[in-house]
Amino acid sequence: MIRGVATALAGALLMLGCWRSGSSTTPGDSAAPSSLQTPTAESSTRPVAPTQSGASPTRVLARPAPEQSDGRTIYLPRLFEDGSLGLRAVSRSITRPDDPARDAIEELVRGPTGDERADDFQFALDPRTRLRSIQIPAGTATLDFETGLDRVHGRPFSELVFWSIVYTLTEAPGVDRVTLLYRGEPLRELGSPPFPVPAGVTRGNAPDWVRPR
Repeated sequence: MIRGVATALAGALLMLGCWRSGSSTTPGDSAAPSSLQTPTAESSTRPVAPTQSGASPTRVLARPAPEQSDGRTIYLPRLFEDGSLGLRAVSRSITRPDDPARDAIEELVRGPTGDERADDFQFALDPRTRLRSIQIPAGTATLDFETGLDRVHGRPFSELVFWSIVYTLTEAPGVDRVTLLYRGEPLRELGSPPFPVPAGVTRGNAPDWVRPR
């Protein structure tokens, strides 16, 4: 009798174990509702740019390379805070790399920029000034002007203009001295009232008051 009860109990326990084993699930099986899907690798790693309503995504552009800071140096007349006149160096872009002397003088003729004029820089030469030629034999730059020098006025401004030409030209490689011509003839005087123009001068010949500062 007892053996029959034990046998029946063992059979019931065996059936219960089989039922649990058939209905068990592994971790992660049907843990999420069937309506949700796991993001694919493509959709989970693709960057999404923030956009405004109705606007297209903005492409991020590479920052442009900064402009080169090196250039050509010219010397312009300037009225300083104490009311005195003198020269000061300013930088210009190089437009004629194969002819630095002509490039420098053409930039001097163009004169100061708007910002420089607001900072009391002055035109050295009339913007309509024209060159005939520039020759540089043995380190002496000989400038021959076609027009414009007759429009230089004032003392000591005329002398300052002459030295602005000398300082600007001697920035060019190989130029140590400067001589000016006007329409093929040596320039003897400049300005009104006239300033006597020396020939074959260097920066070392400049008086102290015109030296760049």
